[in-house]
Amino acid sequence: MISTRQRGAPLDLIVAEAMILANSTWGGWLAECGVPGIYRSRPAWRRA
Repeated sequence: MISTRQRGAPLDLIVAEAMILANSTWGGWLAECGVPGIYRSRPAWRRA
């Protein structure tokens, strides 16, 4: 059964941290290889 879930669940934090780690890792690899990358950022004040 598919149902809605509330925002702010512990799983949200786990996923967000995993995404930060993945992006940081890829950024490091790109930098090591001298390959340019496209980055997108959001202002710190903006909340999803």
